[in-house]
Amino acid sequence: YYYSAAELDKRCQIRMKAVVYHELLPGHHYQMNLVLEDPTLPDIIHHHYNTAFADGWAEYASGFCRELGLYSDVDELGRLSGRFPYEFVCDITPRVPRVYVCDPD
Repeated sequence: YYYSAAELDKRCQIRMKAVVYHELLPGHHYQMNLVLEDPTLPDIIHHHYNTAFADGWAEYASGFCRELGLYSDVDELGRLSGRFPYEFVCDITPRVPRVYVCDPD
């Protein structure tokens, strides 16, 4: 992942910290390297990219940085502005799939 630092004075930077924490450290980049460096993990983990797990990790990482106090109030607003206004929760039970829409408000 490359974050362009060109013309920063001409671009909105409200989401910069959230993007860096989500994508790089401690986000996707860090998590994928941990997987690649651990030979004790099953082969399927080394060869299959689980999007749900990876994005869960990255969202946790981004939120963890908030808990560490690495966001200012403006940075937190940028982090929250990048998330969906609602989240989907899927309950997949045998023969009866359900989808719930959870509105955080």
